[in-house]
Parts: sequence; C-alpha cells; structure tokens
Amino acid sequence: MAFSDGLNPTVYYNLSVEVQNEYPHPSFTVSRDSNLSQSQVTLDGSASFDPEGDTIFAWWNSDIDGDLNTSMSTPLIWTGHLSQGTHTIRLRLSDDDSYHINQWSTPFEVEVVVLNSPPLAHIELPTASDSIESADLVLFSAFGSGDWDAPCAEAFPEMSTGWLCNPGTPSMPDTVTPEWTSDLLSEPFGGDWQVEARLPSGTNVVTLTVSDGVNTPVTDSMTIEVSTSAPILVLASPDDGIEVVSNEVVLFDPQQSWDPDGDNFTFSVTSNLLSEPLLDAVNPNFWYSRYVPSGDHILTFTVIDETGMSRNETRSLKVLASPPMAIISSPQEGETISPGENIFLNANESWDADEDIILYRWYLGQGASALLLNETAMGNQTLLPGIHLISLQVKDSRGASTWAFANITVDDSWPVLDDLLVEPGTLTAGVESIITVRAFVLDADMTTWECVGWVSQGGIESEFSLSDDGAEPDGVASDSTWTGQVKVTPGRDGWMNIEVICRDGPEEEPHLSNRLSSTIRVEGASQQSSFFDVIMDSTVAIILGLLGLAVVGGVLYTLSRKRRLAADLQMIESWGVSGFGDEDDDSPFDEDDIADSVGDEEPLDFTEEVDAEEISDDDIPSMVELD
Repeated sequence: MAFSDGLNPTVYYNLSVEVQNEYPHPSFTVSRDSNLSQSQVTLDGSASFDPEGDTIFAWWNSDIDGDLNTSMSTPLIWTGHLSQGTHTIRLRLSDDDSYHINQWSTPFEVEVVVLNSPPLAHIELPTASDSIESADLVLFSAFGSGDWDAPCAEAFPEMSTGWLCNPGTPSMPDTVTPEWTSDLLSEPFGGDWQVEARLPSGTNVVTLTVSDGVNTPVTDSMTIEVSTSAPILVLASPDDGIEVVSNEVVLFDPQQSWDPDGDNFTFSVTSNLLSEPLLDAVNPNFWYSRYVPSGDHILTFTVIDETGMSRNETRSLKVLASPPMAIISSPQEGETISPGENIFLNANESWDADEDIILYRWYLGQGASALLLNETAMGNQTLLPGIHLISLQVKDSRGASTWAFANITVDDSWPVLDDLLVEPGTLTAGVESIITVRAFVLDADMTTWECVGWVSQGGIESEFSLSDDGAEPDGVASDSTWTGQVKVTPGRDGWMNIEVICRDGPEEEPHLSNRLSSTIRVEGASQQSSFFDVIMDSTVAIILGLLGLAVVGGVLYTLSRKRRLAADLQMIESWGVSGFGDEDDDSPFDEDDIADSVGDEEPLDFTEEVDAEEISDDDIPSMVELD
C-alpha cells in the first residue's frame, strides 16, 4: 500500500494477506411419495457449491441409520429407504484441496419423519375356481404379503423373492405374523405364509390376517366351496415294497385313518394271490397281524364309510422263505484289538429256522469295495492298524442271506530295534570293506516300511538302506530282520560307528523307532590316515602347544607378582612408625587391604603334572539305544 500527501515522498506499507480455500457450502432438499417407511426418499444436494469450483465430495448421515452413501455414482443425490423414526439427516462436504483431506464442512441438517408402514395381506392360493373335497390337502399361499419394516432374512428365511419385506436391516424391525382362519372352524388352521390344510365340507370363508404389532391388522378373504369325500386311509404298516419272511406275522395298522365328514367306516385287505381277504370289513380303530404265504403280493387296502363312499390304496409285499439270522459272536462291536493279535471270527450263534445254512462269508468293509476274509463259521485273521468294519454274510440253500456287522479298532505299534548284528567285526584302515548290518525289528503290527543306517568315522558319515524283501543281502522276506550293506574305507585306526533307525505309520508323519548303534574296531597304521585325519591330528597338536605356552606364561606372571609384593612389604617395614608426621595420620596403605591381598592368597602350585587320561584299546563303546 502506498501513502502520499502530494508534497512529501510516498510512503509504502507492505501487508501480507493469506487467502484460504473455503469448504464447499452444503444444502439439500428431501422428496418422497409419503411419510411411510416403504416410500423411497430422495435427498438432493445438487444446490450445494464450492466457491473455488473444486470437485465436491459428499457425506450423508442419519442419526438412526448411520452413514447412507457407502457407494454412490452421484454423491450429491442419495436415493433409498429410511427406517421408521425421526431422522436428523446431515450433509457434510469436502473438496479435493490437499488441506481438506479427511476434513469436512459444517453439516447442513434436515429433520425427516418416517412412519411405520402397515402390513399387506394377499391370498395367492387357492383360487376360487379350484375344485376341492374335504379330504384334499389344500395349499394356502400368502405370496406377495408382508411388511416393509420386517427384514427379509427374518420374516421370509429361505423363501423366494416377491414377498413384501425390507432387504436391509431396519433399525427398529417389525415382527409380522400371518394367521389363516375359516368361518366353519373354531380355531385357526395355519400360522405361516404357506400352509397345507383340509377344510370341512360346505361353503368356507377363508381369511388371511397379517399383523405387525404396530398398525391395525390387515386382512384378505375368499370363499371356497368344499364337497364331501370318502374316508382318508392312513396306513402306518406295512410299508410299500417291503420284504418279509413267511415265519413272521405282517402288521396291518390303519388306526390313523379318518373320515373328514365324521362318518363311520370299515377297513378291508385283499391280495391278488389269495381267494379270501386277509381282513374283511374290520374296525379301523385297531391294528391286526396276519401270516402271509410266500410270494409277490399286491395288497389292496379299502375303507368304506356309511354313505358308501370308498377309497383304496395298493401296496406291494414280497414274502420270502425264512432266511438265516447272521450273528457275530466274535469280535464284539467296538472291541479293541492289540497290534498283531489274531482276531477270532466266530459266527456259531447264527441260525436259520429252516436249518439250511450253506455258506458263511466274512468281509472287511461293505459294499462293492468289501474284501473277502474267510468262508468258514470260525477262523483267525490279522488286520492292519486302524478302524475296521467286519461284515458277516450267512446264506441258506434257497439263496436267502442276511448280514451282521461289527466295528473294531486294531491298535498300532511303533517299531523297536531289538538288536544289531554287524559283520565283519574288525576293519583295516585304508582297506575297502563291505559291512553287512542286520537289524532285528520288533513291530507287532508288521507295518515297518523303512530302515536307514549310518556309518561314520572321524566326523565323516555315510547313509545306507536296509530291506526285508528277501532280495540279497536279505535272506528271508518279512521276517522282521532288516539287512543292508555298505562299502567303507576306514581312514585311520580306532572305531567305526554304525547306527540304524526304522519308520512305520504314514509317510507324512512316520513313527520313529529307537536309534540303535554298534561299533567296529578299525586296525592299521596311522600313516594310512586320510587327509581329514591328518588335519585333525595337526589341530590337536597346535591346541596342546598353545595350552603349554599359556601355562608357562601364567607361572612367570605369578612369580613376578610375588616378587613385586614382597618388595613393597619390605619398603613399608623400612619406613617404621616414625616415618610419618603427626599431622598426617592417614596411612597410604590400608592394613585390611594388605591382609586381604597377601594373607588370604594361596600360592599356586605348578609342580604337579596333570596325568593324561588313558583309554585302553580294549574299552569298546557299548551300544546305545536312543528313544
């Protein structure tokens, strides 16, 4: 700024002015068809503006429903439904200015009142044109009914679309309930959106009532003509297509049969293979048992009421000659078998009323994958570890058979290395030899699938495999003696170590045996030592030399320290008590320190030589088993 009076020199004044980027100015309007919650609401904030013309970001929020614009292509316009209640709708704006990141303008607020929507009742099925008897099971459907304030996941779980409900999660959901009634019935006949029911004969006025607990219940009604019908046959036994045996009675149970019109009725049973009825016009309020001869029967069941109206039903019944009864005496259901133990298969308690059993068959498993184990009434069997299903089939001379089953568990065992046999007993340094190793394995379930050995000397180790397949060098297959060979050339005299470990169980998590080791004496001149052995010997010599130098240095240091200490004491004694002035009572040496440093120190004795530990060549290392 410049200031001048026209006479004097102009005076200038500098003033710094900072212009800040303003936040956008929010504003919006609310439009909807009604105040009900099912009415769609439009919040239009297009009147909002940014003074600098920056890109605007909108944040819509309701104090009841929370944030509204989780994802919108047009941020200043929001369309959707609001939950019932009095909402305070807030619009906050921001722009793309870097100083406004995560910062918003003062909100523009509008209060919106949303009322609870009434429910809707609609009868979709049945239709007025349907022909219905009193015995018919009619489907009643309220498809299209519902309440907008009820969440779909709760009001109509696992049902198709088309029902009136809120797909979201209202903040104050309604509990909507339907009820079906007929003016000819004293009680409601249904309480769900879809029900199956029978109506009494006559003119029925069926009403669907839907209530949400807030608004007045709504209804929808229709008139249905229902005609009289024959009794309804409900046969609990026998089932259609069953097979029974001739030495057992067949149960006929019509007790659940009834007449929709309340008429009295009777029950009869006939067969296409018999000239006389099995049951003739008996009371349906009881059950009856009858013997039926063998054959493929088509049974006809008939109920007739006092007006002459009848209903019948046919079922097939196959009657077989008496089959045998399969019974597993051993092993017992749920029995646990020790690993490797013989399983006693015993079917002696099986029986046949016709005494014509001709075949026993034991299977492992069932169905097409079953494995035949034995074809005798009794036998012994070993099985691998695991859970097994033992199946017994017993067949008679007519080809009829029955089955029995027993679930058993065979425990598993871990391999245990019992002993090692190593040949030869002695090796010569520098001479190639073949070592034969035999590992005696104790594994009750015989599931050991691998044995591995290691031969080592002087830090050098080699791995080899053992087998129990009968191929050389193994003598007999599967005799629990695992054999392997390895070529070695000992580098020096001493000992060569042999270790073996075995595995069984699953390959991904095998069971490991104990680790068993043995040693072989190596004889021969040390000049045949390997390069590694020479390095090891040289290293040992160097270490011993360094230790000797350290000992000599320690002795010389101790002697020098003793001489210096003796000289210091002699000097102190030569001074005497009068050597110090009366005004200086403090001694330059602390008597306690001198006593501690001299009187308590034991002299080091280096005259005794440490005896070297002698190890006899006859002390052969013992075998060690590692779990």
